[in-house]
Amino acid sequence: PKKIPERSSAPGRTARGTSMGGAASAKERTAAGLNPVAGLDISLEDAESISSGGVTATVAALSALIESGNPLHKDGVLWTPHRPTRPEKSEGGIAIKMVSDFEPAGDQPTAIKDLVEGVDQNDRTQVLLGVTGSGKTFTMAKVIEETQRPALILAPNKTLAAQLYAEFKKFFPENAVEYFVSYYDYYQPEAYVPRTDTYIEKESSINEQIDRMRHSATRSLLERDDVIIVASVSCIYGIGSVETYTAMTFQM
Repeated sequence: PKKIPERSSAPGRTARGTSMGGAASAKERTAAGLNPVAGLDISLEDAESISSGGVTATVAALSALIESGNPLHKDGVLWTPHRPTRPEKSEGGIAIKMVSDFEPAGDQPTAIKDLVEGVDQNDRTQVLLGVTGSGKTFTMAKVIEETQRPALILAPNKTLAAQLYAEFKKFFPENAVEYFVSYYDYYQPEAYVPRTDTYIEKESSINEQIDRMRHSATRSLLERDDVIIVASVSCIYGIGSVETYTAMTFQM
């Protein structure tokens, strides 16, 4: 029978890249001023008790996170993001109401029911798959109406975002349907061409109408509950710090 070669202690290539930290012992790493095991904040004694059966530091660190339960727990305390106190909304309490001459048909009632149940059960991800013209946008609108929750609709580009914005404005004429996309009509980033030793200055042209629509979307989020924002994927970073933006506003 063919002899199986012994496992090398040198760093090995994996599907995720190079696994590092397996060549040096725990004592050698400690002597060099490093953690005994790469990726784990443990003592030398604990490190020596870990089996060296070929498990990389990355795998060991991941295993420790899994065994400890929720990775968001640290020192027995659950990590929570900073959520400042929100003021009362001046135009809150308005119901999200869909206006349409059509009723759900075909597979739409089942899809709406399943999606609403998923939202009620706090499912973080759901997928609605359908061919072109099957009524996915109508189904999405119905789900928003059923759940009575604000919604953020991300489109891959401005063209599709504008199309969705127009459709949702028709579906929800009494609610705050807003448009949040990049306000640049033209943008040329600064550049340097070494071959000709040429510096190209940044140039841009801002569409003031879209800029006003972005501020309108932000105002609706601060003052209303019945908000549906249609945005392009490039705008996921928003307008920056909430504190900075709030400091530049005033109440009327």
